[in-house]
Amino acid sequence: RELDAAVRQFTTQPTELASSARPTPARSSRARLIWLFVAAAIVAAAFVWPTTRAWLTGSRAGNGPVTVAVLPFKSTPTDADADSYGSAVADMLLSDLAGTPGVRTVSRADAFGYRDPTSDLPKTARELGATHVVYGAVSQMAGAVTFVVRLTSTLSPANPAWSRTYQGATTDLVSIKQKAAADLADALELPAEARPRFARAPTTDALAVQNYAQARAALDRKDVPGNVARAINLFEGAIARDKQFALAHAGLGEAYWQDYQATHAEDTVKKATNAVMDALLIDNNLAEVHYTLGLIL
Repeated sequence: RELDAAVRQFTTQPTELASSARPTPARSSRARLIWLFVAAAIVAAAFVWPTTRAWLTGSRAGNGPVTVAVLPFKSTPTDADADSYGSAVADMLLSDLAGTPGVRTVSRADAFGYRDPTSDLPKTARELGATHVVYGAVSQMAGAVTFVVRLTSTLSPANPAWSRTYQGATTDLVSIKQKAAADLADALELPAEARPRFARAPTTDALAVQNYAQARAALDRKDVPGNVARAINLFEGAIARDKQFALAHAGLGEAYWQDYQATHAEDTVKKATNAVMDALLIDNNLAEVHYTLGLIL
């Protein structure tokens, strides 16, 4: 309740302006975002820091801080649809980990730059500043999808690699993510207070996930003409199916911001702002929201 009140206070109050100066829509939107970001940071710290501080100062004997990089799951053989599913599941896992007390995460923008990490995982981990790397492969055939999810640790050479295989229909991406998230929590030996996020589903609508996966794949190739507009349409389609799908709202905000970068149309700044605000109100710990805030600010 305190979280909702704090965020609404900053998202609903009008920006105070001197009568002699009226800001442009972009400046007004950015001012609102600055207040929004400050509110989110304060509230998130109030909830997360007590647990994080105890965890980082040794309440878990023998373990140090955990920094996890989640890399995109690559298709084998190469398959654009399978790649989009792999990115969507990786996004959902990152979303779970990013809101977990005692766990630091590498941003999606940094981690997804490593499309072929398996050649030198220790080097990849060092460059990303990660103690753990989640990676793997995805394949699909006749409406079925198979994920191989792996976890490697740099904390101790004696710590064995963890690996699991998950299978299901292409409409079962959320349930696959749920199983993988629970197993990852076990593999990382996360404390009980860190588990609740792993039990929740970002959405229960299979088509919303499909739309999100395709939108994210298009936005990842924003250099291709028409891809940003396609991503916007697909993110909006995902939101139309599930208005509580925070990842889709965050993706929509990023897509509108990329559109602004290309067109400089002021209305896209407002649309980006509104999408980010919607995502933040649904889940203030969502990594993608803070990434998009960083872009806009």
